[in-house]
Amino acid sequence: MSTYKSNTLMKICLLLGSSLLVMGNAAIGPSLTQINQVFNDPFCVSLLMTLPAIGVVLSAPFVDKLMRLVGEKNALLVGLFIYGAAGSSGLWLNSIYALLYFRLLFGIGIAICMTVINHIIGNAFQGKSRTDFISFQSVAVNLGGIVFVLLSGSLAEYSWRFPFSLYLLSFVILIMSAKVINIPPHRDTEIKKRLTLSDIKGVFPSYAMGLIGMLFYYMILINLPFTLVSSLSLTSSMIGIVMAGMSVISVIVAYWFRHMLSTLGERWLLVICFTCYAIALIFLALTQFEWRAYVTIVFSGIGFGLLLPTLSHMIMSLSTRVLRARLMSGFVMSYFLGQALSAFVLQLNMLLPEGLVFLIFAMISTIAACLCARFLDIKEPKEETLNVKENEVCFEKDFS
Repeated sequence: MSTYKSNTLMKICLLLGSSLLVMGNAAIGPSLTQINQVFNDPFCVSLLMTLPAIGVVLSAPFVDKLMRLVGEKNALLVGLFIYGAAGSSGLWLNSIYALLYFRLLFGIGIAICMTVINHIIGNAFQGKSRTDFISFQSVAVNLGGIVFVLLSGSLAEYSWRFPFSLYLLSFVILIMSAKVINIPPHRDTEIKKRLTLSDIKGVFPSYAMGLIGMLFYYMILINLPFTLVSSLSLTSSMIGIVMAGMSVISVIVAYWFRHMLSTLGERWLLVICFTCYAIALIFLALTQFEWRAYVTIVFSGIGFGLLLPTLSHMIMSLSTRVLRARLMSGFVMSYFLGQALSAFVLQLNMLLPEGLVFLIFAMISTIAACLCARFLDIKEPKEETLNVKENEVCFEKDFS
């Protein structure tokens, strides 16, 4: 049985903290074109969206050591502080290179927060209660995307700096978390257990799907503001509204995730996810259609709504409590590596005919869907099937 004592306020903090993870880029997405007008450096501006992911990749392997050194709660507080301090740096920095440096630090905060939050969720819930909370977590993530994109688009109308103020919300969550989160210390047996090749082998498909799934999503997300401006001549606030529509779709899909999981299972949810990504990328390549962005928004919204909750559930299900933090940090690293690679992959647009890059990756997404349908098989460790009912009762009581 889990020794974590979860209460309603703690769950609210976990959900609010999860909502910050998407805000990492949603907060500045609608203002990218304005930032480019200020610094006149399209590649560096695109790195503003991807450098946080590089920070995640570099720091994620060390989050488990930080958690063992200071404890999960203190590690989360450190992550929230770094997130707020580095994320809001655009309010006062005047150099694009200094801004890129702080975006790298910002990624460290994301790595800490995402790993610790998912580690806590994996240990505090089991069975149906875990599936339900992951569904609520994904709803919170995408609702955060809606609110922050809309606010960012409105704030960007006044200045490209103002959207960076949204990152200050992490300090509010930091204060709340310091008061309401209660985490027990590790036992010695948990600290000494080492990862083996067989441990990583079981979750490797999840790592690979996280990488390519985020690569597809951020290829779309980075390209979309420029597509909306060139094809439809939208303003920053209008871009914010349109991109928020993608998050609305993801919210709806994430809410129904718990019901779809029990009916279809992880395998077919991932097949649907990568099929939707393939359709979104195909329409993004059809440059002769001005309305193609709307089709892309619908299908990429469905794909992203399924990607994170399904893979998070897989990692938590396939890992034991002793190894969960380290396996989750590996997932966070691979997940954000896809985001980091997206800006570099999009540079191929300058070398290849227009739209060909998106068609190539649409084919890769189709292959991924076929591989999931043919080979994916999920088997939980035996320890994860114990004491489920008690956790389910606690969850349903708090969220009823």
